[in-house]
This record gives sequence, structure tokens and C-alpha cells, in this order.
Amino acid sequence: MTKPFFAVSGWLLLATLSGCDSCNKESAGAAASAVDAGPPPVVKLDVSNPSPHEWTVDADNLPAIAVDGGTVAILVKKEDGTRMYSNATLEIRSVADDKVVSSIAILEADPIVAAEGAPDAFHTTLPAYKKKAQEKTDEAAALLAKTKWMALEDKAASPPRGDAGVAPVVLGGYLVQLRKADKLSLVVARAADKDLTAPVLNVDASSFVVPTRKPPTPQKGDPSCVFTPYVAETALDSAHKVLLVRIAQAVQDNVWGCFEPSQWHVYRFTP
Repeated sequence: MTKPFFAVSGWLLLATLSGCDSCNKESAGAAASAVDAGPPPVVKLDVSNPSPHEWTVDADNLPAIAVDGGTVAILVKKEDGTRMYSNATLEIRSVADDKVVSSIAILEADPIVAAEGAPDAFHTTLPAYKKKAQEKTDEAAALLAKTKWMALEDKAASPPRGDAGVAPVVLGGYLVQLRKADKLSLVVARAADKDLTAPVLNVDASSFVVPTRKPPTPQKGDPSCVFTPYVAETALDSAHKVLLVRIAQAVQDNVWGCFEPSQWHVYRFTP
């Protein structure tokens, strides 16, 4: 039987887990005293190309965690589907409850498209949008400067996956895997526990599953959009026992127009 081809797509979110509040507070406090801030995160806007399709936002030293372990900074890049304009937002999230503390949208696809469609756009609305984007970049820099950040020392990226039962990702002494039994679960265990029989984290991952749907502009005979979640990226801060996982979506048969933005989840676990 021929296995289907899968293309990449994804979503973006952060969640948190703790074994006990007092344990985590003590652990975070000890970690904060034991680590130093690293190079500061830097958000970089590039709108030098005349075409808005080529405008980008990148970052150095992100994602990052605050030295006290309380917040995480991420540059969220949300996919724009077939239009392929940039969406880039700096998010500061609380590790304790996964809530967004601050959010600054630097580039947004819909306003860019609107600016590009205005009369004499290259002399009016597009320069105005570029100026606004630079102002937002400056705001992001000022926001990041308010906190001392440290890099996540262990990072790993996975190739596109169409099967949730792939081998675990090895990361800084831990194994990370999506497992499907009665339901889909995100499981984390120590590297010595190769069968993940004694996980330090076992989370219901049913919310990672995206329902099958028709493509945006279906033609007769077109297949549906069939998604399969997979662990796309992971990052670990061993000092605070914080794990970040980006869950992306593989698209069966590479159906044009099928995409789903990626999501980050952040979990704090006890040793």
C-alpha cells in the first residue's frame, strides 16, 4: 500500500503544566539565582524590498525565557495560506497560566493586502504601513528590554511528519513524543526511559487534532484537507524545567490551500 505524501502546515499556542505550585516556585527561584542573562533577544524587520510579499520579521535569541522563569518570549509567525504574506507578532506569555501578558503585531497580512490595494499604494499606503511596522518593531525592542532573558540551551527540529507514532524527539536528556492509543497524548520522559513508561509529563493532546475539511476553493473531485499533528520543534530550559513544543500539521496529499497555523505549548515539569 502506498503511503500518502504529506506537506507541512501548522498552529501556535502556549500551555503550562506544573507538578505542584510550591515545588515549581522554589525550583524557579533557585534556577533564577543560578543562571545569568544571555544575549538579549533582537527583533529584525526587513521591508526594504518594494514587494510586500518579501517583507519579513526575524529574531535573534528567540524564543527565550525570563531569568526568573516566569515568562516566555516568542516571535509568532502565523501562516497566510496561498497569499503568503507575512504575519509576525511578538508574544510574552506567562509560564504559570499560559496567558498572553503582552502582544505586539509587527506585520499583519490583511492590513498589508489592504494597503497594497489602495490607489497609488507605492507612494501612499505602503510607505505608511512600513513606518507603522518600524514603530511596532521599536515597541517590541522596548518591551523585550524590560526583562532579562536567557536562551533555551537545547533545541531540536523535526522533519514533516504524517504519522503521530514516529520515534521520540531527543532533547536535553528527555524524550518528547506524540502517542496515539485510545486518544492522542503528548508524552515526555527521561532519556533513559526509552519506552516512555514513566513519563514526567503526559498531556491529553486531543485538541491538537484538526478536523478534516474541504479546501478553500474546492473543485469537483478534489480531496479533502486531512491533517495529522506532529512535533515540529522543541526547546528546553533545564534550569527552570520548562519545555516548549511546537505542534504543526502535516497535510495529506499536499492539497493546495490546506494549511493550519502552528502552535507552541510550554510546560513546566518537576525533575
